[in-house]
Amino acid sequence: MRRGFTLVELLVATGVFLFGFTAALGLFLVGTRARSQADGILRLSLAASSLVEEFRLEAGREPSISTAAPSGIKTPPFQPLDYIGDGFAAVVDGNDDPADPSLYPYKMQPGIWYRVLDCVDEKGEDDDPKATALQMDLLIVWNPLPDDTLTLGQLAERQAGSRRTDHPLHDLSLITDPTKKADKIATFLAQRGFALRERAVIIRRASWER
Repeated sequence: MRRGFTLVELLVATGVFLFGFTAALGLFLVGTRARSQADGILRLSLAASSLVEEFRLEAGREPSISTAAPSGIKTPPFQPLDYIGDGFAAVVDGNDDPADPSLYPYKMQPGIWYRVLDCVDEKGEDDDPKATALQMDLLIVWNPLPDDTLTLGQLAERQAGSRRTDHPLHDLSLITDPTKKADKIATFLAQRGFALRERAVIIRRASWER
């Protein structure tokens, strides 16, 4: 009559336990990551929807603004390119560097940063002040760090391995066109699930015709 287990039986039982435990832990980690990504995408989607509605409410109703131009005052209607940046033509950001575009915090949702990368009319032009249909290229980023300011260049630097030669962002220094550089960073962030990129159509009210 046996009173215990042989060494082989103990090793087999231990192997089965470790295999099952590792599989269960792997499933748990995958599920946790998927849940986190789903929450992030939901948060970004809600922010994108809210921002687009705010842009729609403001577009075409902007007041005159003070600028550094010789006249000192810029009056509506504004050109589509005036919406690039924070999405509001009547707001001038003197700290926005075209070589390293700024992102803007969305105060309604802490941790959300965004930028309008491009804005054109229905013809693909950005200089027609009478255009009523605007196509915005909107980037929304989830950044829970306590940053006072944030730029696309800083986000690119934070990507692990971005200096490796096989990393998609390793050749940013070779791109001289700021628009192409910003587009590449935004595309990378969106593909990796770190950001949401949305094309929004804004029909602005032609209040200047009254």
